Amino acid sequence: LPSIVAVESTTQDFTASEDEWGFEGFIEKADLKKRLPGYSRALLVNDILRVSVYLRVYHKQEAVDDDGDSNYEDVEGEEEEEAAVDQQIAPHGRSPDGYLGLADDVTALKDEYGETPQTAIIQHYTRLLCDSIDKRLKNTDDEGIVDALFMGMCRTTTQCLNVNYSSSRSEPFYDLSVNIDQVSTVQDAVDLYCTPVSLKDGNQYRTEAHGYQDAVRKVLFEKLPPVLHIHLNRFEYEVGSGLLTKSSRRTKYSMHLNLAHLLTSNAERENSWPYSLYGVFLHSGDVNSGRYYSLVRPRIADEWFCYEDDLVYPVSPEFVLDETDEIGDNVGRDDYRVFNHQGTSRFENAYMLVYIRTSMLTQVFGFESSLPRPALPSAISAVPQATASSSLVQPGSEPLIVPVYIVNDNQTTYHQGFDLCNHPNIGGLTGNSLISLYVPLMTTTAALRTLAATEMVRQPDVFRFWCMTPRINRTLRCEFPMAWSSTTTIKALLRDHGTASNTLYLYCEMREASDPVYFSWPSLPQGVIMLHLKFYDPEKGKMVGLGHIYVNTKLSIQTILPILCQKAKLRKKTDLVLYEEVKPSMILDLSAYQSFEKAELQTGDIICFQVKPSGSGRDVVPRGNPQTIPAFFAHLANSLGL
Repeated sequence: LPSIVAVESTTQDFTASEDEWGFEGFIEKADLKKRLPGYSRALLVNDILRVSVYLRVYHKQEAVDDDGDSNYEDVEGEEEEEAAVDQQIAPHGRSPDGYLGLADDVTALKDEYGETPQTAIIQHYTRLLCDSIDKRLKNTDDEGIVDALFMGMCRTTTQCLNVNYSSSRSEPFYDLSVNIDQVSTVQDAVDLYCTPVSLKDGNQYRTEAHGYQDAVRKVLFEKLPPVLHIHLNRFEYEVGSGLLTKSSRRTKYSMHLNLAHLLTSNAERENSWPYSLYGVFLHSGDVNSGRYYSLVRPRIADEWFCYEDDLVYPVSPEFVLDETDEIGDNVGRDDYRVFNHQGTSRFENAYMLVYIRTSMLTQVFGFESSLPRPALPSAISAVPQATASSSLVQPGSEPLIVPVYIVNDNQTTYHQGFDLCNHPNIGGLTGNSLISLYVPLMTTTAALRTLAATEMVRQPDVFRFWCMTPRINRTLRCEFPMAWSSTTTIKALLRDHGTASNTLYLYCEMREASDPVYFSWPSLPQGVIMLHLKFYDPEKGKMVGLGHIYVNTKLSIQTILPILCQKAKLRKKTDLVLYEEVKPSMILDLSAYQSFEKAELQTGDIICFQVKPSGSGRDVVPRGNPQTIPAFFAHLANSLGL
């Protein structure tokens, strides 16, 4: 591959009546001998120029869908050709079908001058690498896995406004290249990608039967891939100056992305469509120099690592989401690259994101790589293993294993989001990593108990799990204690308590000496509920989880005020104000003179409280910190775009 690269792409539908035949011009002849911005030499050196053509051919037939639009569907599969046409090919030119080993393919990104583009075209290189892997897997058991993982289908529809004419075509895509100059979030950028575009004035749509017409063109997705690459257009040429520039526009990305509203009417909707973030590629610097590094989540577990060449170290989800520059204590802080990473805003320098469809995590990662590393109980280890490629043959099939996340008070203490932890029902949240297990669907709750005890290094009789169930308002709350059973399976629990991403969340309650006798009962006594507690400190601007409490619903809420003061380490008779955290957009006042029953509180609800503001204006609240709990949650919802 040459080190000086100019790339253009086009598509041509030979069954269409419109006269659209690709490029009118690729590059000005006079520019061939000019040094392109960001490179050390021109495209044309010693009158030698290499032109590569990557051609993908589809055999299609025209069909008409229910709304009358033409829709071209792939009915015979696909053929793929790669051709390289060299003008005055140099002796060192490599044959286009001379595929080397994978390491050689990566090395081939440098040419004989030992140079690579100073501003790497990551989108182009990713496709080249995928094409190379796809070629290598021909006639093997894994043939087609590249398309199964990365290929989606988009549908472009053009509707004339003044005449009864429309056209539609379906095309494959392997990544989304989105503009960020008019948006503040990646979700907005993808939405803008699918926003209808008006074709009028000097940009009218040409039809054979009606000539040039005003029209509207829109793009929607017929199929989204399990692994979605989103390329942020930070590097672009300025038309006026001809210079390559880099945009440092702050573009927020989140841990979760949902594209369900951008699907066509005939798209597959059997499974859920949220995506989870698993990779961020960054460039710090300008167009002439800089550093490339990546933040990667290599397993299903919520564990992130920073990679640059030989440097690898763990980072927190908060670091990935540009909320902190702090890193772990065990990182080699004397390495100048670490300081570079800390000083580079992730939201201002990310240029490629990797999202994985949440409902297909186990298929994408494969059974082997998803299994927890500790020794497995015999009930689980006896399950036959399956490869990632075989699980991807039928993407809609039932997963072999599912993630089970365990929430305990260690996580809830520091959780700064809604509910007790981050979960897919409310996107964009961050928090401490949860205990995660990956178990076969037919695992019993008794076997899960044994596995969890091993993972948590606890005796099985000192804890119990509560099933956390999604409520109609999208929150995730405890509902009832889970019984240890040799017949009840994870599959049954997932059916009744699973989230939209086919995951199960369990709250782990640890036995304490002060616990009531019904700790080991399969259900709570009538008239008793379990509530979770959160304390807000305006001075620190932080919410602190204080565990849970059992209450008699007939009693007044004020009976627990001394307990709340004790848990928050306040003076016994400190005036408090209480709220119920119902959902992100609903934080309700609680009167201490009401009974729990009158307040309609139930097991799993969350009570938030703080010291009552004095009203004198003398409260010590640092500038910028929300003063009240409703203000704290409003700020949180706004920052997450909820």
